[in-house]
Amino acid sequence: MLLRQVIPLLFLYANNGGSIYGRTRFQKMIFLAQKEEEGVKEWYNFYPHDFGPYSTELQNDLDILAMEGLIRESPEEYGEKIRYQYLLTRKGTAIIEKVLNNPEHRKDLNTTLKALTTIKSKYSKLPLEKLINHVYLKYPEYAIFSKFTNY
Repeated sequence: MLLRQVIPLLFLYANNGGSIYGRTRFQKMIFLAQKEEEGVKEWYNFYPHDFGPYSTELQNDLDILAMEGLIRESPEEYGEKIRYQYLLTRKGTAIIEKVLNNPEHRKDLNTTLKALTTIKSKYSKLPLEKLINHVYLKYPEYAIFSKFTNY
């Protein structure tokens, strides 16, 4: 496992393990954590995409973590689209708790966990349209290829 793959696990672990609904929301919230929270390294490279900042690396890591059984990615119908719910599994929780207790990474990852907890608390319940608007207004350079027209 790559060290950066711990970040999505930490994100799902934050706030007592609450789930995240939607790939777009997951992407935007990790982006905001990297941009707005002090002490968070830039684990993922983001570029302008259909709905703002997007990281292929992050999506690939989510796919790998799901295949390894560390997270559960559950598709659900959402209107005419499919929305994915992301949830940390018991296996994923065990890995995170082990990594958080590793003296080599403890300080950095606890700082990152605190930042991810803040972001998750602030944005996880915000309607997706408002989250995207927030990102576009604050980081307009990521809106150049947007398919989202309500901002």
